[in-house]
Amino acid sequence: MNSPRKSVQSYREILEELIIVESWLISIGINPSKSRFAQVKKNMSIISKQYDKNKIPELIKRKGRAWVIVSLMDSIPFLRIYHAFSSDKVDKILLEKIREAINGPFFPWDEKKNTNNDYSRNTLFELEIASMFKLRKFTISGFNDLSIKFEDLIFNIQCKRFWDSKSIKEHVKKAHNQIKVELDSCPSGRGIIALSVEKPLGLYRKLLQSQTIEKADEEIGKFLMDYAKQNRPKWNIVKIDTRMLAVLFYVRYVTAVGPKPGLYVGTKVHLDLFTIPHEQSPVQANDDYKIRLMIKQVSD
Repeated sequence: MNSPRKSVQSYREILEELIIVESWLISIGINPSKSRFAQVKKNMSIISKQYDKNKIPELIKRKGRAWVIVSLMDSIPFLRIYHAFSSDKVDKILLEKIREAINGPFFPWDEKKNTNNDYSRNTLFELEIASMFKLRKFTISGFNDLSIKFEDLIFNIQCKRFWDSKSIKEHVKKAHNQIKVELDSCPSGRGIIALSVEKPLGLYRKLLQSQTIEKADEEIGKFLMDYAKQNRPKWNIVKIDTRMLAVLFYVRYVTAVGPKPGLYVGTKVHLDLFTIPHEQSPVQANDDYKIRLMIKQVSD
């Protein structure tokens, strides 16, 4: 996992941590027994046992590649949320967000447009982004709309998941307008739009192949950079408020790596600035420096 804890976890270690997460959820008043979280934990138990028997390829044939990939990918945000917030007092707003985030359909493609059954995964993504900053000791100053304090600025982050690349402009524009309302009442406010792109990139069904974990990280980074470049024209035609600094692409991925038939799950971020350096005012240049510095701290 690309997190403050750099060591690679085994399936057994992921399962053991999920069991701890389950106990934590119960301790804060959430019953996860019939949730998507419970299904992920059960699936990780199966994956761990099959790996110990050198039967991951057989498991993929029996259950399907997507079943394994979704189980692995969805373990990561649950673990991050636990590590970020389990030592804090969980207030009412965060409690309700966690309660919502552990539910929803297991497969992302079972989410339906124009319904609320995607709300759980949307909430999970928001909490995952919050956890990414919290684990790097940033101050979370709000959860109704995610706000991160960095130096003298407050970054309002709108987290969006979307169905396909055709709708990216619509989501950027919507997030831009939502953030603008917040910035109008906060002189030190700046905006970031965080986009989860596993779904449009088809990564819930795609098993990547890499020689090493480092190579996998490098390859997915280039993949995200190319995707951002390809889609940049779709939001460049939107009139952007100068306090809106960047689009942050975020992805989870699973890759086959190593001599033993094991799978590695990782995360990657890519920052795409709205402003072109030679067109920046001194204020924008300072803002861009700060956002680059902030994102570097959470992505190293």
